[in-house]
Amino acid sequence: MNRERIEGYLFEPEGIAEDVDDAEWKTDQEDSEGELSVSRLNDLAWCECGHCELMPTFVESTCCSENTAVSAKMKHDTRCVTELQTYNNACLDADMLEILMASMKEVLGESLRDPITNRMYRYVAYRSFTW
Repeated sequence: MNRERIEGYLFEPEGIAEDVDDAEWKTDQEDSEGELSVSRLNDLAWCECGHCELMPTFVESTCCSENTAVSAKMKHDTRCVTELQTYNNACLDADMLEILMASMKEVLGESLRDPITNRMYRYVAYRSFTW
């Protein structure tokens, strides 16, 4: 009997050594003991690109310019990752997202649910961007 081996976490992004260290991130959070998180939830002074929105949690309140892996992909004249054509193609183009869903289906052996929901689009867009 030939059984295929299922590999979990196949599409999980690998960690990058250049990313912010957890200990460094926690230190930043703990320095002002809640003051930093509250200020991020109430105003956009922390946003450097000009495209951020207020989010409900501290973790979600992050500017693309704060992430070194994302900043490295941006050119000098680009202020925000949403201005990149690559981002628009990989994360906002519905046809491209459906092609990515089909390729994920082939690799994982899962069937796509019909109809395709916004949640599925968001998942595939996230996976394609963090790859």
